[in-house]
Amino acid sequence: MKGGSDIKKVKLKFIGTGIGSCYQASVIIYDKSGNIVFQGKTYNGKLTLYLKNNSAYRLVALLYGKLVKNVFYVNNSNEKYIFYFKQNKPPYFRTITFFLKDANYDNLPIMKGEMVLWKK
Repeated sequence: MKGGSDIKKVKLKFIGTGIGSCYQASVIIYDKSGNIVFQGKTYNGKLTLYLKNNSAYRLVALLYGKLVKNVFYVNNSNEKYIFYFKQNKPPYFRTITFFLKDANYDNLPIMKGEMVLWKK
């Protein structure tokens, strides 16, 4: 940022959130004195904030019963921080949602079809 190194732009990424504004985490960030410096939701699993450089922050994020509590330190060497929501199920039980559309007709919903992801 122009004019000094006291404030720094940081990017927070939350793995395990949804797309766009759907299924996003509620996030609260506290400074070292316990004051709330940010309270809101992620978008696309991301937040971009301007925080004080060389300071520690406490993060609390909630996504459908999954809780992330973490402390991170803003300094000159990092500008991106990644946080993971814990999986309650083994990875092979995860549900993956695909958004499909017809290649020839934009607004035609696909009622039935077959998708082959790998050969048997």
